[in-house]
Amino acid sequence: MGRRVQSQSFLLVTTPQSVLHVSVVVSKKVAKTAVVRNKVRRRIYDIVRAYRKAHGVTGVYIFIVKNVAPTLPYEVLREEVLSVLKKVHKV
Repeated sequence: MGRRVQSQSFLLVTTPQSVLHVSVVVSKKVAKTAVVRNKVRRRIYDIVRAYRKAHGVTGVYIFIVKNVAPTLPYEVLREEVLSVLKKVHKV
């Protein structure tokens, strides 16, 4: 029932639902320290929060982060997350 969309930095799994639930999974293989894992989580949560305010989206979104994401600057990560979210909402 859900949909999977891959990007260079993460895999996004979505399922329709009446409310918004966002989860970001960053394993220890991706980032060894909790500081880096939490930084990536906070960045993605912030981007999704701003997108929700602008577009009023609902559903379940699970971001599974890949090894590249912790090294990306905020703006690059933001553009990637937004492009994937727009791709999901086109269909």
